Amino acid sequence: MKSRWVILALVGLAAFLLLGLLPAVNIETKYRRPEQERALHNISLALHNYHDIYNSFPPAIVYNEEGEKLYSWRVLLLPFLVSYDDESTQGNHDWDRSTDLWDYFELRRRTHVDRRIGSQIRKFMAEFDLTQAWDSPANRHLSEMDFELYRRPNNETGATTDYFAVTGPDTAWPLDRPTNFGDFLDGSSNSIMIVEGGDVVDVCWAEPRDLEFEKMNFKINGPERPGIFGRATEGAYIARADGSTEFLSKKTDPDTIKSLLLINDAPIQTLKESTTPTIPQDR
Repeated sequence: MKSRWVILALVGLAAFLLLGLLPAVNIETKYRRPEQERALHNISLALHNYHDIYNSFPPAIVYNEEGEKLYSWRVLLLPFLVSYDDESTQGNHDWDRSTDLWDYFELRRRTHVDRRIGSQIRKFMAEFDLTQAWDSPANRHLSEMDFELYRRPNNETGATTDYFAVTGPDTAWPLDRPTNFGDFLDGSSNSIMIVEGGDVVDVCWAEPRDLEFEKMNFKINGPERPGIFGRATEGAYIARADGSTEFLSKKTDPDTIKSLLLINDAPIQTLKESTTPTIPQDR
């Protein structure tokens, strides 16, 4: 009889503890920041770090003197995704074009990635030839390095990217020049800088290829490609030029998306359909 009461007491205690833990689990699940939002946040910080040094964002595409495409803005951004220690000064100083990049990061100490990825970045910087194309014999093996910073966790295709610029005249990424904050006449908080997905298949992160404003679909998660396409069925994440990230519902008016992608079209758009997504579903 006594043992029966002991068993019942233990069951009751276990139930009490379980019920006490459930709210905490639910809160953590509800408010945790998805991987793709964290990635966009880190990319945004890196873009701002780049702007701090060069007074502009990186160009969408780097060209050689003959006008041939060499590599993507994502290549130029790599050094700004990690801070450096003294050993980093052994890298390729061609990366430092206007100031002492290495001392800058020693002062700022903005570390956004772990040591393993930081080591990958330093290896890439030391060996990548900035005067040659991303897929040249000298650079191809480096462009095939798998940088998790540029892809979603469910993407297992290796050295590809899930985060894209939208290029075109009057966007944040015109093909003929880099932009700076002075170009954002609509305000940096009203302009999209980077988008999730894009549904552009198998784009190497170093490849100079992104979404094109004139050819894309402005319906989020729409059936027509290419366009903004999120891991969550309810919508997709974007990063604004001011560094903020936001989840946009698939119900967002395509005209609103189009306006947010243009940096000087005057109307200020209010997103009534923005929401907090449920746990993203793998796509």
